[in-house]
This record gives sequence, C-alpha cells and structure tokens, in this order.
Amino acid sequence: MSVDSWQHPLSSRTPFRLAGPCLLGIGLAMIQPARADDPQPASNAQATQLETIRVSARRHDETDYSVPISLQAFTAEDLAWRISPGQSNASLARSVPNLSFVDLGTTYSNVFTIRGVGSFMPLSSDDSSVVVYLNDVPRAATGAAPSLLDVERVEVLRGPQGTLFGRNTQGGAIQIIPNAPEFRRSLSTALEVGEHGHVSTDVVANTPLADKLAVRLALRYTDQDGRIPNLSTGTKDGAVRVGAARASLLWGVDDRTLLSAIVFQDQTRSSVSRFVWRENPAFPQIAQDTETLGQWRDSGVSVRLEHDFPLMKLTAVSSYQDSSNRQVFDLSDALINVAMTHRPASVFNVPGADMSSMNLHEKTMMQELRLNAPADSPLQWTAGLNYFRSDFDNTTVARASPAAFSFVSTQNGRQYNRTRTGSTSLFGEANVPLAANISGIAGLRYTTEHKTASYVFDGNGNPMVVPHFDGKEELDAHLLTGRLGLSHDDNRGTLLYATAARGASAAGYSALSTSSPRGKLEPAFPESSNWTYEAGFKSRALAAGLDVRMAVFYNDVKNGHLVVFDPGQALLRPVSLDYRSQGAELEVEAQATQRLHLRAGLGYTNGKLAHVPPQHLSGAKSGAPLPNVPKYSVDLAADYTVDARLFGFAGQLKSNVGWQFVSQRSTDIKQSFYLPGYALLNARLSWQYRDWNLYTYANNLANRSYAMTGQAWSAGVNSVRPGQSRELGLGVIKQF
Repeated sequence: MSVDSWQHPLSSRTPFRLAGPCLLGIGLAMIQPARADDPQPASNAQATQLETIRVSARRHDETDYSVPISLQAFTAEDLAWRISPGQSNASLARSVPNLSFVDLGTTYSNVFTIRGVGSFMPLSSDDSSVVVYLNDVPRAATGAAPSLLDVERVEVLRGPQGTLFGRNTQGGAIQIIPNAPEFRRSLSTALEVGEHGHVSTDVVANTPLADKLAVRLALRYTDQDGRIPNLSTGTKDGAVRVGAARASLLWGVDDRTLLSAIVFQDQTRSSVSRFVWRENPAFPQIAQDTETLGQWRDSGVSVRLEHDFPLMKLTAVSSYQDSSNRQVFDLSDALINVAMTHRPASVFNVPGADMSSMNLHEKTMMQELRLNAPADSPLQWTAGLNYFRSDFDNTTVARASPAAFSFVSTQNGRQYNRTRTGSTSLFGEANVPLAANISGIAGLRYTTEHKTASYVFDGNGNPMVVPHFDGKEELDAHLLTGRLGLSHDDNRGTLLYATAARGASAAGYSALSTSSPRGKLEPAFPESSNWTYEAGFKSRALAAGLDVRMAVFYNDVKNGHLVVFDPGQALLRPVSLDYRSQGAELEVEAQATQRLHLRAGLGYTNGKLAHVPPQHLSGAKSGAPLPNVPKYSVDLAADYTVDARLFGFAGQLKSNVGWQFVSQRSTDIKQSFYLPGYALLNARLSWQYRDWNLYTYANNLANRSYAMTGQAWSAGVNSVRPGQSRELGLGVIKQF
C-alpha cells in the first residue's frame, strides 16, 4: 500500500495554497493600531532573572536546580521552536547533550540511549533502557512517537531512575507533562507550512464545565512528502503523516482531593526506508519494488487521583494502553544487491519476491499507589507499589528469494509469537537532613516479574526452514535497583551532590524469533544491570542571571542488550556484552541582557565494550566504541527579543537560533564503518502582536547531509538511514 493512499482533507491542498491564510493574517494584524496591553519589554529589575522551572523528577514538586541528579527540562516556549512536529524524538535528542535517538526508520520508534546506556535495538516490547513517560505512564517502545503537543514541559533524567520510575529505566527516563485543564475559556489555533509538502495544524481548546470541573482538548495533524527517489516504483520515499489527539479532564473534588484523566491517541504513517545505499554516486536513492509502509497507533487512558492527608499525600495512577505497529518493507534493495553481486538489477526487481510484513500489537495496564511526605516537611520521602502487565503479539510473514539471499532460514514463513509479562514492585526513597545544609539520599526498589512466551512458525515450503514449530517458555526475574547519595545546598543558590545508583533491564524473550524457523526454542536474553556513579554541581550564585551545571559520570554495564546486523538475512540479531562509559555534561544558561537569552550544553561520552571473549561470533572486540553513541554532542541556542516599534510597527520581534553538533559514531559493535559527525543550524523569527504570533523558520538551514544509523552488507557496500534536508516555512498562531 502506498503512503499516498492515506487521504486527509488537507492532503489535496498544496502548502503554498495553505500559506494564504498565514499571509492574510500577517497583513491584517500589521495594520491594526497598537494598544495599551501590547507586550512590553521587561523592566531592568527583571532583565537578569532566569525562569525557574519546577519538575517532578523525584515524584514531588521542586525546582529543577534542587534535584541532585543531572537533568534537563524544557518549557513549552523552548519546545515550540526546537521540536519538529513530524520528528519529535530526533529533535529532542539533538537538544539534550548525551541523549541519543536510535532512528531505525521502522519497528521501534521510541528508542533512546543516555550516556551510552540503552537498548540499541530493543529485543522485545519492554526491552527499553530509557523509558518515555506521559504523565507518569510508560509509553510502548513499539508504539508511535509521543506528540509533544500542548505540553507544559519535558524532563530528561540522566542516569538510572529505577528507584522511582521503575521498569527498565537503566539509562534514564524522559517524562512528558501535558498542560492540565484550566478554569478559564481559551482557544488556540496554529497552521504551519513549508517545503517538501510540509503542513502542520494544531487546535487547543479549554473550558470550565462547572466551578471545579474543566476540560481541555488538543489536536494535531502533520503531513510531510517523501524526498528520496525510489527507482523501482517511481515514487519518493520518506513521507510522514502524524495525527494526535488528547482530551484532559480536571475535577477539584474538594479542597484536598484532585481527580484528573487523560485520553489520547497518537498515529504515525511513514514510508521511511531502513536501507539507502551509502556509496551511491547519486545518493540518496533506493530501488525497492515494495514500498516501505510503517503504521504506528497508540491509544490510551489514564486516571490520576491525588489526596492530601494531614501527614502525607496519596497519588493513585491507573492506565490502559493499546498499541499497534504494522511494518511492510522490501528485504532487498536492487542498488545494494547489484553493488554486492554485480548481477543485473532485473534479478532483484521482482515485486513481492523479498518482503516482510510485521504486525505488532500490545495491550498494557498499570496501577501505581504512591505516598509522599508533605511539601513543607524537612524529611522528604516517597513510597509506593506498582503493578504492570503487558500482552504482546507479533505476526510476521516473510518471503526471501534465493537470488537476493543465498542462505535463508528465518525469512521464509509465518511467525506468530506471544509474550506475557506481569510485574510487581515495591519502592521507596528518602531525602534525609544529616547536618547543616547536608542531606543523605537513599532509595530502593524490588521488582518481581513473570514472563511467558510462545513461538509458532509455519514454513512456506523453503527447504531451509522446518514445516512447523510450536514451543512455549517461561521465566521468573527478580530485580533490585536503588540509589545512595549525598548533597550539600548552601541555601545561596549552589548545590553539590554525589550519587551511586544501580539500574537494571529485565530478562525476556525476543519479539522476532531466529530459532523457531530451525525448529528450536528462542533462548531468553539475560538481565542487564549497571552501576552508575555521578558527581555534580548546580549554581545560580556565580553571577546574576547565570545558571551553571556540571556532572561527571561512570557507567559499568553487565550484559548490555546489543545487536549485530546479519546481512545474509537482513536481520538484527541479539548479543549481550559488557561495556563501560564515562563522561560529563556542562550546561550554561544566561540572561545576558534584557533582550538576549543564551543557552549552551556540551556532552562527552566515551563508551567502550569490555570483557568480550576472543574470536566472539559477533565480531566484537574489547575496547571497541559503543555503536550509535557520539563522543561529543553540543547544543547552543540564543533568543533575542526587540520592541517592533523600533521598525515602525506594533508588537515584539523575537529570533531563535540553535546550533547542534553530533560527532561521528560507529555503526555497529564490529566497527564496520563510522557515520560522520554533523552540525545543524536551525532558526526562527517571530512577530508577536496581541493574540497573534506569526513566524518563519528554517530547519537545517545550511542543508547539511547526515545519516542517523547504518548497516554493513559487504566490503565497501553499506547502507544508511538519511537525515532530513533543509526545510523553510512559515506559520501563524492565533489565541482566542
């Protein structure tokens, strides 16, 4: 099925036809006279004041600079120009030093590593060492990327978060906090258009239903045309369509009780190919007779109850999610196969001869009960109980021809694999005053899990696979994670801290079996565990309007969940290896003048494999760099605001400029080749007047070519997943 067959009411209109309302809005707004309530520049007293962001990184409300871990928080204003509507995960990763997004183009869309720790390609639906949360509820690794629509803030927590966040947060956690309903009426509409058929529309509405009851609705649709020519089909690969909807309810039951609920759905449809021949003189091109199709859909509901008792606060979170993921793709690319075999392209351009169709479906439910100390208590503590259940199914049908694959086993037949996970955990953490300005941090979480797996395979007649296989397995796992530390707060704006944390990612069973086509049970992959040591400081006392933060870390990971690419079957095979990583983050934020705000972040991660047995079948060696982990990552940003009356019209002008750098990365554990480093320049110029915000933007302004991930097929023949080329556009936001 072609991505273009998915129709939408806006899909027949070109971006430049849609630009008409934007240009009309600019003209109407500019001819209106100024009024007394137009935005005015900040006073001198406010000129050097940095915004204070409040976070819930430790499951209670506090300022971000009082939390004794390395974290980065973004407000809605930050996200508005940093995050591309159709590439939320990739945009976020480039904005956070030492956060990497593993963009494979298909299957798993929520895969991150932090400081080199993470599942570089998840082996199952819950094999994610960096977990994405929406308002305390974990999102599926196989589901749609969460739309950063109408959010209050995003918190990126570095280092193991297993104590308070729980399952598999071995490398860290990403917490998305949506805007809650408010007790006032408001309506916001947005339209953005740009090159390559880019169209994005948002609507956010809020209204009170009663004195203590309010509701909020947020909608988004984003469309982006493909940019990579497919020589076999005559189409262009890489089209992306994103739809998102979220409804929120807030009820103040009484002075001590608050009830809230969220219902959401995120959808993504994409034709992004995993394999683009890197050495092609006419790069980027593909030659795949089956057009890539990726469809992700996440739907869910969560209910949150908060009640203040005299001596503690109770929080209860209940959630249910349903995630589906369909992937159809060509197992062979004629350009790659011709380069490897020197045979005619017609041998490989046989529609349907080499293809895979994967259908993943997961249902999850979670229940968490949490108790917290009162906000004004000198002893801050959290204790809780969590239950999580996952029912995951994978139905995959694959065909692989002898022309493209000389030795084929797993890619000929039908797999129906099911895994069931039940997890229960008890957890608690306390921040205990020990002496003047010194506090101790102690936390522990105990998790018990039971997992079952069934693998059914039916061959398609290929002699390299068995006609039928049916097998069942189960395991029990017990995980102990926690954190110890000390912090010193001088009460003048400087925090020093040191922590030691243990993280873990549970054992489990692969979603796709490479053993059942051979008539064997799929072996379970082992538990991965790590110790992370971190020391850092945060200070706002060095100068007025200056915030400086620095952290150093060391990770010792055992049985890290890695993969190796098998070009003979176009598959990623699991491999568990030890590795180490060490490095630092330095972040500086400054309100340099009344009009100029600066932000800089530098990340350094030196990660290497360790204790690899000699002549390991994967080709890995001790001392090899971790795959897809850049040694250096940089994010620089500047915001400048000026009174538009200097140019003869009302309102304010604001410019945002960001420069992001990612250094070279090894593509795999064998160091087959390196992806070059790249730098992206993004900019936005906006005019704010009354209830109007009109802007023009440029993503990848210098039009740099870069690659996200890569695979090695044979000597001198490699493929990559290209990044996005330059995009220019404009948009309008209207508040009612």
